[in-house]
Amino acid sequence: MEQHFYLAKGKMFGIFVLMVLLLLLSTALIGSMLFIDEELAIGTFTILVLIFLLFAWCTIFIGKKLVNSEPAVTVSPHGLTIYMSEPIDIKWSDIEGFVPYVYQRNRFLGVVLTNENEYIDNLQPTGRRLAKLNQKLNFPAFNVSMNLLKEEEAFLEALGKNNAIFFMEE
Repeated sequence: MEQHFYLAKGKMFGIFVLMVLLLLLSTALIGSMLFIDEELAIGTFTILVLIFLLFAWCTIFIGKKLVNSEPAVTVSPHGLTIYMSEPIDIKWSDIEGFVPYVYQRNRFLGVVLTNENEYIDNLQPTGRRLAKLNQKLNFPAFNVSMNLLKEEEAFLEALGKNNAIFFMEE
């Protein structure tokens, strides 16, 4: 039986509101700098615009996640499906185990695979870059964000029912 696990919309909405406020603040900062300082340096203006674009991109990204109705992860008898930029279907036979870890106060459950590169090579460029970045930082290529998962305990129970092996962080 497939079990779908979703992101906590309340937490996502709070992050979205924060990003909208930061976007408005950066817009106001750029506007006030243009009106107050007539000799605004090109470098300062460029940095402010880049900050604005970063906040705009993050706001759009989080907004898409907020209105998206697809699950964050699905557990089935065949394997695990992680929804990143695209769904990644991982067979149970390819999963060695799971490693919980914390990075910058965010909790993750890393999926340790027998051959990560087999899955990475089948990804689109965006997903491939993200997976390779995770590998470069010595993390598993594929992870589930536990902080934003709505039913964390039920997810861990579903993994346990499929005889998942959990490695402990050193």
